[in-house]
Amino acid sequence: MKTLIITLFALLSLSCKANEIDKLKNISDVNTFLRKVVGKKWDGSFFDVKPDTTSKLFNVKFLKIDINDDGLTDLILNGADIVAVVDNGKGGYDFHLISQRGGMTFKKYVLAGTDTTKPAKIIVKTYYTHAQKDEPVIYDTLVVKFGAFVEYSRNIDHRKVRKLSFSTTACFGKCPVFDLHIESDGTAEYDAYNYNSETGRFTGKIDSIKLNQLFGLIEYLNLKSLNDNYKVLWTDDQTCMLTVRYNDGTVKTIQDYGGEGTFGLRQLYHLLFGLRKSQYWYATDN
Repeated sequence: MKTLIITLFALLSLSCKANEIDKLKNISDVNTFLRKVVGKKWDGSFFDVKPDTTSKLFNVKFLKIDINDDGLTDLILNGADIVAVVDNGKGGYDFHLISQRGGMTFKKYVLAGTDTTKPAKIIVKTYYTHAQKDEPVIYDTLVVKFGAFVEYSRNIDHRKVRKLSFSTTACFGKCPVFDLHIESDGTAEYDAYNYNSETGRFTGKIDSIKLNQLFGLIEYLNLKSLNDNYKVLWTDDQTCMLTVRYNDGTVKTIQDYGGEGTFGLRQLYHLLFGLRKSQYWYATDN
């Protein structure tokens, strides 16, 4: 099952000849469709796992919904985890896994509802695979924005970012350790320490598409409404430290042990990690 989930998570922008989601009528159709786009690894056992049975939708195996409001029908899978199969409009599908990352999946999610008013949203509910009696049940309303599912926000923070700093610590393993500093115009410094594809100090200029995506997500997440500290339920993971300085002089710092603070923060970290390889970096002598 873990191999299947990892495979799904890795299959971003998987090509397929045409969108067949509209034709799906039952679970047999869905499994046939998924075997076509995922491959032989899909055996249908994903739907056999019993999630939290307190959700009114726990018996609903799949839903068809235009989740990103582009006029194309998408597929929500409700089984061992929640997976969205989104028609990318380019003859293929993108897969979004709504789950805690890695093997330490203490906290999982079950589909609790949908909201088709624009922007389309899904409501998910936490449940725990291990005895975590003291952990609260949390409902999150999610939308597809900035390349991932993030918490739906009605209060976008329009303050302009002056500088963003991001750093990671070591873990019990090969977690990339680096510092990244990005100015409002995209000028950036990158210090690569351990477990990156390079080591040393670098400078560069973040391209406008990535920069707008990054700062747009920060505005949408309304960082001032988030906690200053987050922590996962396990040990030996790395810490992500985010500091955002605004033009009005205010500063927001978030320390996130395990990098799982919120759906939106996970995507923000994903974008920041990706800059190490997606941008041109020039070694400096200092």
